[in-house]
Amino acid sequence: MSKHSLAARVTVDLAALRANYKTLSALAPKAETGAAVKGEAYGLGLKPCITALWKAGCRSFFVARPKEGADVRTILPKAKIYVLDGFYTGAANYYLKHGLIPALISASEEREWAAKAKGAPCAIPVDSGINRVSFSIEELNAVLAEKLKLQVVVLMSHLASSEEQGNS
Repeated sequence: MSKHSLAARVTVDLAALRANYKTLSALAPKAETGAAVKGEAYGLGLKPCITALWKAGCRSFFVARPKEGADVRTILPKAKIYVLDGFYTGAANYYLKHGLIPALISASEEREWAAKAKGAPCAIPVDSGINRVSFSIEELNAVLAEKLKLQVVVLMSHLASSEEQGNS
């Protein structure tokens, strides 16, 4: 057996990706639908995947780290790009230069973004039971009481049991 016979090959059907995006976004026509494309679009190839999604109408993309966001920005200059790992301390200029929208995951991140971002948008993740990196309702209420000048454009959560009807 040659070493090449064990190599894996993945073929990405970009037409199917576009169709899937359109189908999902049609389920909530009044909501903005975005795509998570962290880790080179989950190893499928960042450029072909985000280009296909853009052609399908996707305008919001979610990445893990700021560098990934800058990579998306070079390909899609008009996209909304959210960074899920939060706001890296001292990196406000990088986020602003690349038009990245941080998901602020701590009170200190919110304070620094409010002080340095001058009204640039941000996202706030709230814990709804899955215990991902996010604010508890109590933490969020405490930060909101500070009345920071933040332009929150997305309030998001990983739903712990979204498949269970009536469980919210």
